[in-house]
Amino acid sequence: MESPPMTSSLQFLEYIDQIWAMELKMCQNYTKIYTQLTHPEYREAFRKMAEQEMEHMTQVQKLRSLWNPQ
Repeated sequence: MESPPMTSSLQFLEYIDQIWAMELKMCQNYTKIYTQLTHPEYREAFRKMAEQEMEHMTQVQKLRSLWNPQ
């Protein structure tokens, strides 16, 4: 006998959307900091972090598409 799901599909999709929104905010913040810095090593670090957040957003979107392929 299978256990019942911990959350409904709608709750899961809402959770995924919250994660995506958080990744977007982090990307925007890192990008803003990057544009304000002049030190090359700090700029590179924040550029990379913004890029990683964009990759996370793509991964979250893929997960959402797998769960709800509409």
